[in-house]
Amino acid sequence: MSKTSIEGIYTVAHNKERIFSFLSNMNNVSKCLKGLQDIKELSSNSLSSKIKISEGIIRGLFNIEASEKVENSSIIIYFKLYGTLGRAEGEIKIQLEEVESKNTKILYKADIEVKGLGATLAKKANISNRRENIERYI
Repeated sequence: MSKTSIEGIYTVAHNKERIFSFLSNMNNVSKCLKGLQDIKELSSNSLSSKIKISEGIIRGLFNIEASEKVENSSIIIYFKLYGTLGRAEGEIKIQLEEVESKNTKILYKADIEVKGLGATLAKKANISNRRENIERYI
């Protein structure tokens, strides 16, 4: 088993309400997931699908299940990703802060636990590369 936390901040040129509306709907979030295919279920707060990942030593078609909820003006996305190499599960907590000129700062923290052969591979992978790869999907 391997646990990791990844945090980041992005600033986008839209107001907080627009970003919150977009990110609090799984239909919108799914459009940002590179490699998503064979969608089984998609609603405003849940997703069940397959996702093709080709990042570093992690390659293949994986099952993904995700759900989200709004809690105290934060958006929390819970996810499970599983395939031949094992499984990863965790949550991504997203908070928004309005900044000058109608921009919004997106702050996120992902807590991830990897189990199975994937955990062994993850320990050998470069931590900064994993962070870049996950940031690309968030």
